[in-house]
Amino acid sequence: MSHVLRIRSTRSFWLALAFVAATAHAGWKEARSDHFVMYSEQDRDVVKHLAGRLERLHAAMAHLYPKQQVKPSPSNRITIFVLADIAEVRAISRTSKSS
Repeated sequence: MSHVLRIRSTRSFWLALAFVAATAHAGWKEARSDHFVMYSEQDRDVVKHLAGRLERLHAAMAHLYPKQQVKPSPSNRITIFVLADIAEVRAISRTSKSS
């Protein structure tokens, strides 16, 4: 049995859009792997380490729930934004509402 978690909501979309817009102006670092694109204001090595851990989690899940694995195209990778705390999430959320 295959389980797919998809989060779809208008608020999530606008929040993600606000993050993408912010990456052009802030000191965001990016790490890309086969299945994930991760953005954070943390040190580049930390971001790469987190992306690597997610890839290991993906490999473990693929082992537990075997099916043919296909490497996603760059546009189909899961995008993740890493923030320091809930205050940053709230600040970004307020920014997206005023846009």
